[in-house]
This record gives sequence, structure tokens and C-alpha cells, in this order.
Amino acid sequence: MDYFQILGIDRRLSLDVDFLQKRFYQLSREYHPDRFAARRAEERAEAEVKSALLNDAWRTLRDPLQRVEYLLKLEGFDVVE
Repeated sequence: MDYFQILGIDRRLSLDVDFLQKRFYQLSREYHPDRFAARRAEERAEAEVKSALLNDAWRTLRDPLQRVEYLLKLEGFDVVE
């Protein structure tokens, strides 16, 4: 699953960062590991993974340069870091 799918948005270069932030906060509340504290270990672990992926997606897609690099990688271009 790619970062755009994680956030439930279309894969595009141009993004509304305010909308992206709202979407991130909405999903953060939904996947936050604290909400799963009383659940089975498997559910807690899954919430931690989803939360970590969501944070990675947010950090990458909110920054225009990182977003470009990420999109290029998704399209199979070798990006030198």
C-alpha cells in the first residue's frame, strides 16, 4: 500500500496541504495505538503499524520535494538520495 492509499487520497503531485493535514488528524485519531490498549496483542500491533505508516505518509506527502521524490519512486524512477 502506498502513502496515498494510506491517506485515502488520489495520487497527485499537487495536494491541498490543509486537506491533507485534516485527513491525517482524522486517521490519527482512528488508528492511534492508545485506542487499542485494551484489545488483543495482535490488534494493538496492527494499530501501531498503521499509525507508523500514517506518520511516514504525512511526513513525506506534506513536503513538496519529498512528495515529488516519492511519486517518482512509485513510477519506477531511480531517485538519488
